[in-house]
Amino acid sequence: MKTLYSLEFPSTGLNPEPHWEKNSIFMEFNENEKQIPVEIKFVRIFAIRTRSEICCTTYHIKNAYDKLVEIDDSDWVSEILLDTQESWKNKITPHHYMIYLDSVGCFEVLAQGCEVYKQNNIFLRIALQ
Repeated sequence: MKTLYSLEFPSTGLNPEPHWEKNSIFMEFNENEKQIPVEIKFVRIFAIRTRSEICCTTYHIKNAYDKLVEIDDSDWVSEILLDTQESWKNKITPHHYMIYLDSVGCFEVLAQGCEVYKQNNIFLRIALQ
């Protein structure tokens, strides 16, 4: 598991609560009395799963707390590739991303890549192929 992006603020202080919308996780944090929007946008999504906080295990929390991580050698990626139509198997490269946010839970996404936007400007682009 490798860390790709660490939140610059604790998820305990996010307001309003982070949420999933279309292809992105949206959140806002307060910096010097100003609400700063952050968006983690996933590009070419193949699968999504979420867990509420009460359903998360140490695996979902320990290394992904307030961090966007990529799971190496993911069983979930292998499972999805087995189910993928033969003509597409060599044309896609799913990456397994995970982030745990306090009082919300865990978001897991298989996607071609992702981008992090802060204040609506690109902050980080990851694994776009």
